[in-house]
Amino acid sequence: MKTSSSFYSLYIKPVINFLGSIKLALFLIICLVIMSMIGSIMSESSIEKLKDTYFISLFFDHQTSSFYDFASSFGLIDIYTSPVFIIFLALFTLNILICTFKLFPFAKQGFPFIDENLLDKEIPLDNKDLSYVTDFFFKEGYHVSRSPSNNDLVKAECHKAGRYGVIITHFGIILIMLGAFIGYYKGFSGSMLIFENGLSNQVEKYNGETVPLNFSVKLNDFNIEFYEGTKTAKAFTSNVNIIENDKEIKNVDINVNQPLKYKDVVFYQASYGQSLNNDMVMDIYIKDNNTENIYEFKYGVVQNIGSYKMIVRDFYSDIDYNENTGQYYNHSNQLANPALYLAVYDSNDNGLMGGWLPLYAEKPTYVPQLNMYFQFKELKNVVYSGFSVKYNPGIYIVYLGGVLLCFGVIFIYLLNYTAVIFTVSNGILKYKVFTQRKFPLVNPVNKFYEYFNISKEN
Repeated sequence: MKTSSSFYSLYIKPVINFLGSIKLALFLIICLVIMSMIGSIMSESSIEKLKDTYFISLFFDHQTSSFYDFASSFGLIDIYTSPVFIIFLALFTLNILICTFKLFPFAKQGFPFIDENLLDKEIPLDNKDLSYVTDFFFKEGYHVSRSPSNNDLVKAECHKAGRYGVIITHFGIILIMLGAFIGYYKGFSGSMLIFENGLSNQVEKYNGETVPLNFSVKLNDFNIEFYEGTKTAKAFTSNVNIIENDKEIKNVDINVNQPLKYKDVVFYQASYGQSLNNDMVMDIYIKDNNTENIYEFKYGVVQNIGSYKMIVRDFYSDIDYNENTGQYYNHSNQLANPALYLAVYDSNDNGLMGGWLPLYAEKPTYVPQLNMYFQFKELKNVVYSGFSVKYNPGIYIVYLGGVLLCFGVIFIYLLNYTAVIFTVSNGILKYKVFTQRKFPLVNPVNKFYEYFNISKEN
């Protein structure tokens, strides 16, 4: 038994004391702050700028990758995932945890009784006895107890719950760090681009990796609202379906102020755009004397319709007309007023007609020479919606830690644990005041000073 006790005293206890020491905590905090500052500066893009500075050029050749290799070998490019940063963070968490457990005995027992001879303050009571002082503390809501070894030695305690303030605060910090750790290593943050009528379950992280989801998002429709008289986007909304196991789970609208949350994965409306490529599909309504139908056209691809050959020769995303030149032109790259140029040929490739068809025309365009109607009905596979996607499984742990941290701070500064140990002998009140905080927001012992006309300097 002595051997195990000696081993603990010689080896285990010093290690625990070191890991839970204030000096180690200060050292780790300074290191983590410095590393965080470096992490906010150092990145792959900043390396190119830093290597051309005068100071860096004194040690590294800016025409080679020597500085990048040096920074990469020490984990400075992505310092938050470096082994050193993780070890320091783990040590800091362990330090707080050990300090927290060291506080439990005090939180349970409070300030201990001291010998009567150590009561260093005294005032006359004008022949009042011990019960007079004890009654005052009872009326003020103090918890009053007597020393087991001296019945005339009394301890009056106020705000006993405040003894747990630091412990609650420490656990709050630990939970916040644990939640952040889980969120960083188990969660992800990235983007998802979906074309109209498209389907995706792939999230592209900002480091280029792809994360598959166990459900899919389908973009049914994307609407842009412009400021009146301008072509500046005022708001944009995506109507999407959540599809899981080939079943539609829900249909929702996503906009900037209304994100979608499903299975703790949050989708934020972040951007939109267009991709004018060969995948673009244009639906054109065509009617002649005998038939009417909607045909799908692709840019530059000939369609044989009846005895005619038809082709989309050009496309403007925002068509406008210049009265001075008499020409149509593309006003902007925004899909504010799309239009296509349809050319019609006979079977011998002789041109019969050509003209612009705007997407938002209220009625079909009649072409007398062909005795046919044409209308640009729909544009597909061109508009995409960009979502910022985040998944953080540790967020609820962070929230819980934040709540505990707030309660802990309240306990520390508003419920300042105070104990007055006193005795009365021959009409003399001898006492000593113990308090957790030297400068609390609320000091409950002030009423004691006022009632007995005690100067705070006494």
